Amino acid sequence: MEMAVGERTPPRILIGRLLGRFAKKSMIVNEKPMPRNVGTDKSLVVSDERDFHAFAGDVRIGIVCWLMALAMTVIAILWFIRSSRRLRSLRELRLHQSEFRSVLGKR
Repeated sequence: MEMAVGERTPPRILIGRLLGRFAKKSMIVNEKPMPRNVGTDKSLVVSDERDFHAFAGDVRIGIVCWLMALAMTVIAILWFIRSSRRLRSLRELRLHQSEFRSVLGKR
């Protein structure tokens, strides 16, 4: 992730410096996809043992947080609809009151 946002850059090897300009041009100008079996930088290779069960717990927490945010969004939308209806009914009530006052004033 650090490499994707530009916080870390891998060192370039000699052949990359020599042929990099042509490879970049062929990928960007010709819109060719990245070729298969291109070497991976040593800093990106995961060589230690990872506990993926702990990662699954993090995913569950993320899903719960996402669902809570979704529920809060739905509640906010419903509250807005309800309050807009209430405002509309108050406006209609004021309109009827002003019409009633105008009718009383004409007598």
